[in-house]
Amino acid sequence: MANGPEIIGGDAPKGGPDLMDMKGKIRDLKEEVREEAARFDQDATGQADAGLHATTATQDNANVIYILYLVNIVVPFLGIVGVIMAYSARDRAPAGLRSHYDNQIRIFWTTLIAYAVSFVLVFILIGILTGLLVTLWKVVRVATGMSLLSQGKAVGNAQSLAFTSEPQSPAGTF
Repeated sequence: MANGPEIIGGDAPKGGPDLMDMKGKIRDLKEEVREEAARFDQDATGQADAGLHATTATQDNANVIYILYLVNIVVPFLGIVGVIMAYSARDRAPAGLRSHYDNQIRIFWTTLIAYAVSFVLVFILIGILTGLLVTLWKVVRVATGMSLLSQGKAVGNAQSLAFTSEPQSPAGTF
């Protein structure tokens, strides 16, 4: 028995599509899908087109990290996910967005160290107060970062420990 369906009488059904024509159309469609997938991959990584699509995807990623940091206040370990995302996206990001990733990395490490110090200070009864101040600092820094991100502005000094960070000059926009 043959691998495919057999046509009784040896002829193709009348009015049916030509099998060779269908194979050609399928081959053309596969090639179009491959080309579109390659173009999409290039847009997502920003390699071929550093335009709106790559910036928007990276900007959304930065916003997700800020949200993870806020939720991390009540759900432990989400900050670790956020800092891993920030480290992985920082090198591919345009300069303005890179400042946001630097800010997010700084927020993570500063709060981690400050919470550890606050935990130790709990034993001399000021750790709760310092923990609350660290949480307040984190919320203000994240809110400022989200505000600058939504305006398309870079973080002025991501390495600063100040509560807020002034945006960079218009040259620092993205």
